[in-house]
Amino acid sequence: MDDIGAEDATIEQETILVQDGQYCGRRFQSESMQAVWFLEEKQVKFSDNEGTLLAVHSVEHILHFAQKDVA
Repeated sequence: MDDIGAEDATIEQETILVQDGQYCGRRFQSESMQAVWFLEEKQVKFSDNEGTLLAVHSVEHILHFAQKDVA
């Protein structure tokens, strides 16, 4: 996700998110940013470590982006 500088981000920590006892997503933390995948919303929200929202992308958009990198 070069539009927010995520192409060089290395995941340092991954956290499983649970709400009311139900799995609801994952949080990925790097040195400079975080991404939170919300399962029900089918979105990934990117923010810097101060909490400023940088971008919101659908899971489909991210899968398309990832497939382009593999090809």
